[in-house]
Amino acid sequence: MARLAEADTDAGATTPRRRRDSTTVLLVVTLFTITGIGFMRTPLLPGMGADLELSASSIGFITAVFALGRVLTNVPAGRLADSRPVAQLVGLAAAVMAIGALGVALTASYPVLLVCVALMGVSSALMSTTAMTTLTRRAAPGRRGAAMALYSTSLMTGQMIGPALAGLAAGALSWRATHSISAALALLLGVTVALVAWKVAGPLVARPGAPGARRTSDVDATRPDMTKVELAVVSGVAFAVFFGMGALPFTLLPLFAEDELGLSVELIGLGVGLGGLTRIVGANVCGFIADRVSRKAALVPSMALLGVSALVVALPLTVPLWFVVTAVFSLASSGVAIAGTVIGDRSRPGALGRRMGVYRATGDLGLFVGPLVGTVVYEHVGRSAAAVVVGVFLLVATAVATAALRESRPAAESVAA
Repeated sequence: MARLAEADTDAGATTPRRRRDSTTVLLVVTLFTITGIGFMRTPLLPGMGADLELSASSIGFITAVFALGRVLTNVPAGRLADSRPVAQLVGLAAAVMAIGALGVALTASYPVLLVCVALMGVSSALMSTTAMTTLTRRAAPGRRGAAMALYSTSLMTGQMIGPALAGLAAGALSWRATHSISAALALLLGVTVALVAWKVAGPLVARPGAPGARRTSDVDATRPDMTKVELAVVSGVAFAVFFGMGALPFTLLPLFAEDELGLSVELIGLGVGLGGLTRIVGANVCGFIADRVSRKAALVPSMALLGVSALVVALPLTVPLWFVVTAVFSLASSGVAIAGTVIGDRSRPGALGRRMGVYRATGDLGLFVGPLVGTVVYEHVGRSAAAVVVGVFLLVATAVATAALRESRPAAESVAA
């Protein structure tokens, strides 16, 4: 973490190292916490559906509206990340998450539940886009893979521990009590952010672009700025991967575990948590490959593994196979953050947040569509058909990425127009 904070200091920057490090620490800790709360609902979905008497499609829509909240937030969040202080955005994300989680805990109305889950998605997107933009901005080109590994590790640790703890809490208490506890935790986080910002100040409360507020890593001056076609290709990768994540590990795999295998909420949470652990491993491996070999060498194989592991779900499902597929699919999904390094490689400083917002909005659109498509196919055709639809789509996306991405060293990574 300290090495990342030291990378690529602008000439004339005088921000003390302790304050620069505090920005990274704040982002990592808050991203972990907000993500853990936002994604904790995965093992709770069967219980929520049973209490509210929901169909599989209605349960899938809970995941979809979370993604919809993210889709609607990512682009404005990217613009805010280019203009507003980090502490303001992080504190706002914590407050919105507290409101959403408390609303889920208290409501008995399905429409109100959807609104509250969408608010949790808004918070998640604001936090993720702020963290991704800021960490990319602070990293030198040769360290952007490591920056995205740090981002992904924090994000995925939250996705691992959040569902695991939520499963245990729901087993001992209830899914409503679990959301109430999470709302209190988010509120405490917001207060902590305000106190840290007041104490440390510096880059946490300065606007991006102000003296000492950030250390921007400029793109290679010999390369043109990223085109719309290039941004569309990279964003399409995010759409495909999040489509698969939303359809399988975030929605269908927990339903398969309960409906076909009879797993408890604790075991489902453990499986989802195991998937988060494998994503942490994959993120650091992909970050290393992206910095040492090329962006494409890290991204394309991970996408291919996603497609193959989705097709395995079409086979007769057993408990060991369910755990293995959940872990392998999550491992493979970790490569998607590397697509963000391509945007960092090819974006001028003033456009970085906006393009990260577009990239993340497109990915979250996949997170919205994936659960809807997956649950509808599952309800009307069956598990194998749903797995084949997801797997084939991911393999087609892999083929497109293979053709569109140029093989190159990190300093010269680009996308063929």
